Formats: sequence, C-alpha cells, structure tokens
Amino acid sequence: MTVDIRGVNTHNKGAELMMMAVAARLGEEFQLSVSPNGSRYPVRARLGLKQTLLLNQAPITSAFASDRLPRSIRNAFGLTSDSEISGVLDASGFAYSDSFSTRRSDREARHANRWHRRGTPIVFLPQAFGPFDKKEQRVSSAKLLSHATIVFARDKVSLDHIRSLSSRIPVQLSPDFTVGLKTTDIPSPIDGEFAAIVPNSKMVSHTKLGLDEYLDTLIIAGRTAQSAGIEPVVVIHEFSDMQLGERIAEALSCRLFAHADPLVLKRVLGDATIAVASRFHAIVGALSQGTPVLAYGWSHKYGELLSDFGVPQWQFHGDEDMRRAVESLLVDATGKDTVRASAVEIVAKNSAMWSTVVDILKASPKPA
Repeated sequence: MTVDIRGVNTHNKGAELMMMAVAARLGEEFQLSVSPNGSRYPVRARLGLKQTLLLNQAPITSAFASDRLPRSIRNAFGLTSDSEISGVLDASGFAYSDSFSTRRSDREARHANRWHRRGTPIVFLPQAFGPFDKKEQRVSSAKLLSHATIVFARDKVSLDHIRSLSSRIPVQLSPDFTVGLKTTDIPSPIDGEFAAIVPNSKMVSHTKLGLDEYLDTLIIAGRTAQSAGIEPVVVIHEFSDMQLGERIAEALSCRLFAHADPLVLKRVLGDATIAVASRFHAIVGALSQGTPVLAYGWSHKYGELLSDFGVPQWQFHGDEDMRRAVESLLVDATGKDTVRASAVEIVAKNSAMWSTVVDILKASPKPA
C-alpha cells in the first residue's frame, strides 16, 4: 500500500524533519510518497519516497491526469497516481489557523473529500491548530478536518480550537513527533562552548515587533553569553532568516552557521551550551537533546511546547529583561534535569501515537 505524506517540504527545515520522522518510523512498513511541490529530489530519493502526481497548482486536474498515466511509466519513474494512495498523513506542522490563508485548507479539503468517499484513511499527525476566529478559515478547516479518521493536536490550546469547530472531529492530544530523531552519527560541526542564537523572520511579519527591536533583543542575548565566556553562534534554521542572521552576527562579531541538512542543525543545537531561539523546531531540537533554550516565539505553540517539557519558565515574552533571562537560563540546573526526563516521556507518547497510526493504515482497504 502507498501512504501519501501531505504538508511536508524541504525548504522549511521543520517540515523536512517531519518528513524524515515519518520515513524513519513507517518507511519499512509502507511505501511512502510525497508531492514534488517544495521538496528536493535528492532528499526524497535518500528517504525512499515515491513522487505523488498531485500538484498544488492544479490539484483536481493533476489527480485525474495521474490516473491516466500508464502503470509501466509510473513504476519506471517512481510515481504514484491518486488511485494508488491507500492512506494519507497530513504533517503540515502549523497551517490551519487564522495566521494563514485558506488556500491550503481549501485545497486539502477537496482532496480529503475524494479520499473519504473511497474509504481512504486520513490522519493528521501531531501539529498546531487555530485559532479559528475568521469565518472563512473556520468553515474551510472544519470541512477538511471532518473527513479525518483521526486528528492529533500537538498541544492543549490546539485541542480546544479543534473542538470549537465541531464535537464530531475525532481528536486526541499527542506531542511533537520529531523529538526522537537521532543525531549521534553526525560529527559535531562546532567545537567548544557556544550559545546558539536562532532568529525567525516571522517574529517581524507575524507580530507587532519592529525589525530593529527584535534584532536588538537577540543581540543582547548574544552579548550576555559573551559576558559569561560563551561564544554566540547564529544558527540559521531557515534560509529565509539569513539576512536577520547576518545582521546579528555582524553586531556580535561572531560566527554564522547554516546547513542544508536539518539533522546537522539539530546536532548543533544539541551541542550548544544554551540556545535562544524563535524557530519552533529549533527549540524542539534543543529541548529533545537536553539543551536549555529560551524560546521567543510568535504563537501559542511555543509556550505549549515548553509546558510539554516541564519548563514554562523558559519562555521569553518580549517584555522581560533579556540579559536576566539568559543569566537565569545558564544556572537553571533543575530545568535541565526536567527537560531530559520529559523527553523520555514524550518519546513514549510518540510510540503510542505511531502504533495507532499503523493500525489505522493497515486497516485501510486496498485501492482497486
């Protein structure tokens, strides 16, 4: 059977980590496929993923056309037609919310309606949802999620937002599923003690923060690390953050580190003494490896993630003193112990979630 992974890509490192996590857990049990939209062929090939012939630019037309392509051609080039999809996993991370347009939810709802009619299970892997205060997003997301076999909300706030859409949507709570991705086989790219500073352009585009205000706050974090004898290193978790990172690195006269492989970035975050980060999966990468991290984010998902790891005090809201926040992080030995214990519990919850997913997919009727 072929299971299609929706919502992942390789230009967003968090989305790529989710793609990797799905492949690592399910790749030996199912044939997996993914859309070519936004995903690089070398990564798909390395993970053993087929290419789904469903194009975002023409979702319904491409689905119809994919079923008309001869099987011999599909097999020769590792292509998957719409009719061959016997299970769907949505790993969008955070796409169904008032923070974004309804373009994706409208498109996915049209696909989901077709899959639902033919009995194809649709699973929404742990991700953030909501709020749904805007009517258009509320209607579109409710239509999409009503076709789900099960929805895993990544946090309690998201769970409440989904329940506000409809009591009939089958939803459960389950934490982020990239926590268990290992980096032990990756050599350390950076030696010595360092503080990882991870910017996020959405802190400016999705909040009321001014660019200079945001950059100054991260620069203060870096200077506080320098005062403690720890070298700051600006870590670029998304290439769209490069300009922000360059300005921070210039102000601190420090190194800037970027890499195409998100697991290498995760290794860097695991090696760091501390991190100050605004990218969600950079924070996951740090916490899952026991690195204390000050999370400075733009949505409810950041605070909820810290609560999952038992360290809500590591959230920076923007109106505190950054210098004091970094100094407190450096000496919070209790928080570090709590994070390590919580990571073990989260991996166990991930295992239970995957068992449920496998059971649902294996119960799927085979495509004609």
